[in-house]
Amino acid sequence: MKKTTYIFTVTFIVITLILAVSIYYSSKDKTTQGSGYSISLKNSELFPKDRICGFELTIDGGKLSSMPVIPFGWSVTINSDASWHTSVSGQLTVDSVAVFKDEIENMFVIEKIQNATIPLSASMLIYTISDSGQTIKHTINNLKLIEREGKSTRQP
Repeated sequence: MKKTTYIFTVTFIVITLILAVSIYYSSKDKTTQGSGYSISLKNSELFPKDRICGFELTIDGGKLSSMPVIPFGWSVTINSDASWHTSVSGQLTVDSVAVFKDEIENMFVIEKIQNATIPLSASMLIYTISDSGQTIKHTINNLKLIEREGKSTRQP
């Protein structure tokens, strides 16, 4: 009887340790340094003080890995298509604040899909608001993607 209890206890401990180790390694951050990209609007027609009130981002050959910053009061919609096309749109809502160019650049972490049959690329429509309240649409094709060095693409 004691031998059976001993074997059962040892087996239980071994299985528990195996499960704990496998859970630890499966949840461990696998997409760290160099695997994520941010967008760059430096060569766009936008001015640093343009107030952005909406956007439509299209990603081909990649996916939106995370959005570390979402402006307070904004409505954001993500469509992650199975054919390696992702679209993300956002707009401010009533009583929320427009954002500036540098805030939009830090809003997205894009991850390249390794086995995609199309290259990683992105384009964006940005809507700004003038002092008179007029909405202006800016189209940015071939959006520049910058590798995020030393930043994780997964949120804790």
